[in-house]
Amino acid sequence: MKTLLDAHGDLVYSKDIKSVMKKQNRKSTGVIWDYFNMHLQINESAEYMSQMLKKHIEFVQIKDGHFLKKNPIITHYLAKVKCLSVK
Repeated sequence: MKTLLDAHGDLVYSKDIKSVMKKQNRKSTGVIWDYFNMHLQINESAEYMSQMLKKHIEFVQIKDGHFLKKNPIITHYLAKVKCLSVK
């Protein structure tokens, strides 16, 4: 069993989440990656977030929201969600 950090509210920047996770035991902790929520709040790209957090992502939360413009980078990374979340 692992304890997962659900990043939202004041803790949404990838560099901050990575800093917190570096201090945790990776065998017992991880991150819930809520790309949609994080992107809406701080506009970080999916590529940047996934690179920063890939060692810590244990669960990917996909929302039923949508973006006003199609973004091929977002589509590409959401299509690879399974690859990111399986260790």
